[in-house]
Amino acid sequence: MTYQIKHLEEEDLVYVRFQGKVQISNIQASIVDVIAVAKRAACPRILIDLQEAQSQVSIPDLYALPDFVADRVREAGGGVRILRAFVVSQWQKDMQFYEDTSHNRGQHTKVFNDLESAKAWLKQ
Repeated sequence: MTYQIKHLEEEDLVYVRFQGKVQISNIQASIVDVIAVAKRAACPRILIDLQEAQSQVSIPDLYALPDFVADRVREAGGGVRILRAFVVSQWQKDMQFYEDTSHNRGQHTKVFNDLESAKAWLKQ
């Protein structure tokens, strides 16, 4: 599993791309890195591309993940409203569960099937 993180200045968003088999430990490590890039770039819009990723993440791990995100944001200084758009092709049902769980915890998260729709939502 690999992931790449880039601040796309022209689109004013942080782009994260996962490839290969993704486990919860990979996601947790990426969250720390993504928050650091977003904070350094002063960019709260995060686009996470999972189209080339295969999930090995359990539902209980997805359920706990919004709290992990909130804790890492708080540790990084908090106070910023982060918008996260996920683009998926394979694990739609699991990510829909994650979206709902995130919303229930007051986070701004949405799942999409294509990059353009995700970008449009982030720009709202």
